[in-house]
Amino acid sequence: MKAKTPDGKGGTPIIKGLTKTGGGSTSQNSRPSSTPNRGGGGGGGGGGGGGKAPKPNQFVERYLNITAKIDEVTTSIERLNDAENDAFGQTKVGLMSQKNDQLQQLAKYYKALADEARNYLTIDQAALKANNPMAQFLANGAVANPEEIRKYWSDYVVAAGGDDAAQQRADEEIAKLE
Repeated sequence: MKAKTPDGKGGTPIIKGLTKTGGGSTSQNSRPSSTPNRGGGGGGGGGGGGGKAPKPNQFVERYLNITAKIDEVTTSIERLNDAENDAFGQTKVGLMSQKNDQLQQLAKYYKALADEARNYLTIDQAALKANNPMAQFLANGAVANPEEIRKYWSDYVVAAGGDDAAQQRADEEIAKLE
């Protein structure tokens, strides 16, 4: 069956979503300038093996929120720097004060980010230790004895007679080390 154009004749069909008309945008995801896209969204990745995307856990959500705030404050500081470079007198002093406030806020966000990382490290170590009681950790949080854990799981598979389920579990536990 041959595709028809809007005028009813054969030929190459016009795809409306990608055709620019009268000052509009060629993007399917654009919005008129009077209604800005507040808070994100945008077009979506597409494709994939079906099913639902996994929900981020609470740590990831908090981490993303904090990093977004860091990005906002950093952008604000960059704007204040630009304005400060062009200013003089009392205006410059006021901009310097605002920049100082923003830098203090940025320090608080970085501290919160470090706290979240420490909390997640504690959770991650506890989860690893639950299935690997011999796990030991260095001061920086790294696993001190990964080879011992790998050997444990290798021996586990051998003891299970090379069972596929045992191999899968061993692979999962070893993957947690990396």
